[in-house]
Amino acid sequence: MNELQRLMKRARYIDPSIEKIVKKYRGEDVLRQSDFLRRVALHFTRPEIEKFYKFIRKDDLEKLLNDPPTNNHFFETLKDYLPTPEVLRLIEAEGPSACRVLEAVEERIALGEFDYENPLHKEVEFARYMGQGRTLYYTLDQFSNLPWIEEQVVIVGKLEEQYAEHIAREAIAVFNFIKKTSPNAVVIGNRRYGADWVIVPLEEHLRILGAKIAYERVSSMDHDFDASHPISVSDKTRNVSEEKDIIVVDGTSEPTKDKLSRFPAAMRGYIQAFPTRKITFWTANLTDPTYVGGILYNRCELGDGNLFLVNSTTQNHGIESGPFDDPEIYCRNTRDGFTRYGLASIQIAKSEREFVRTIQDIMKPIINKELR
Repeated sequence: MNELQRLMKRARYIDPSIEKIVKKYRGEDVLRQSDFLRRVALHFTRPEIEKFYKFIRKDDLEKLLNDPPTNNHFFETLKDYLPTPEVLRLIEAEGPSACRVLEAVEERIALGEFDYENPLHKEVEFARYMGQGRTLYYTLDQFSNLPWIEEQVVIVGKLEEQYAEHIAREAIAVFNFIKKTSPNAVVIGNRRYGADWVIVPLEEHLRILGAKIAYERVSSMDHDFDASHPISVSDKTRNVSEEKDIIVVDGTSEPTKDKLSRFPAAMRGYIQAFPTRKITFWTANLTDPTYVGGILYNRCELGDGNLFLVNSTTQNHGIESGPFDDPEIYCRNTRDGFTRYGLASIQIAKSEREFVRTIQDIMKPIINKELR
């Protein structure tokens, strides 16, 4: 086994793709390849070798194999940093001075002078992030694309935007049901889900239809186990509902149970509040019977007037059901991003209402585009 083969075997153990890269260079390049791989093994400890092969991009590795550095400062600098593109360019351009430049970047960031537009600053922060013993949650590209989050009242990332679009589509489906079924009905948005994530974003369009809008708060916790809990629908809603169909809208993070559709337990409060009405359930994947909380119900064909119970949340879309079901809990989650001190992890929002309004503002243009 020659020197190159021995060094390749060691490198290949750390990163199997290295063999494919080295095979591109043969003949007179063998000595250069052997020299570079030998120096990697000589200057770096085993953890440093693993780090080097893990983070260097393949095109940069090819370049180094074909044209190895002539001085050892290349390896000395990379003991404390990662072989990322801007760092390698800096080492090539500055030589022994590169380490001082990188240290100066670290000092600037520590003083609150992180430059979001400077890729070298992001690579230095990435090296610090990975040097904290973290698992590789972000690639360099993902890390570099993290948003600027300093002084944001509400942090909205791609996940929140995806969720907002999803629940906007669910709200549009509810609007289409109301328009087709009973456009002049009294529409009750149950607080919080049905109000915040369906009726408030739809309010303008529902009023144009001729619907009367009301908001009530009937808690699922009050009706999960106790069917005799006092009815809490306001007299105002009762009075305006006497001559009209009633459509109650709510949502849940658990839209199925035992392969049957499931409505939030709060709907039991409305069934008790309007006991003489025919009950019709509607959701995107309705089954008969259907669960309301933990109780099975069938459609009720008897009664005077209609009570439509609508669950806006759906499943089987590859997205968590009812992602904002408890906004006060959701907004306590943190998101990574950059501040003037570099990488930070900050709470999504300190105010539940600010969070709700921000998501509604994302939903409304989606809804308006579809319904206008």
